[in-house]
Amino acid sequence: MGQSVLWLLLLVGYVAATPLSHDWGALTSMMWADFRSPSKLTDAEAKFIATHYAAVSLEKCTLASDGDTTEQGQLATARQLKAANPDLKVLAYWGVAMQGFQCSAAAQALKKTHPSWYLSNPDGTPVLMKGYPQLDYRKPEARDWWVAAPLSIGGSDSSKLIDGILAVKDPTGTFPLPKSFPNPN
Repeated sequence: MGQSVLWLLLLVGYVAATPLSHDWGALTSMMWADFRSPSKLTDAEAKFIATHYAAVSLEKCTLASDGDTTEQGQLATARQLKAANPDLKVLAYWGVAMQGFQCSAAAQALKKTHPSWYLSNPDGTPVLMKGYPQLDYRKPEARDWWVAAPLSIGGSDSSKLIDGILAVKDPTGTFPLPKSFPNPN
């Protein structure tokens, strides 16, 4: 199933990658792709993606079927893509509502080192969303740690391979941004 989704993404990119005329010039590649590959890309897949898109976002749990954590999978995939096209912009998707918790080395480390940074119900049990404990974003130290985690876990390679972080808030609205967060608008 996972490989089918990847092939569909590649097919759509191939069909749509014809030159388009815009005010800023002709585009010969798609602008954006967001994907998760459960296993390592083949060299041909990596080359196709890297040469047909201007930017990609690597989803949580990338390479999970190969036994990698999200962070390992994102770095390995970014390394493959950047080898095929050093100018490609690679973003790491980072789940603000702890999506992909089960795949993340950062989430597992945080759970062990700072259990008090998670939300708790009045009875002391963790607040869960889709089965995953939720970080208490009202705590500045928790927020700062979580935001810095994607580029700190992979060492010096992270900042060389990952051009930015795509972090989206909870799409269900179950956990709105605390009032202490700056207004993103």
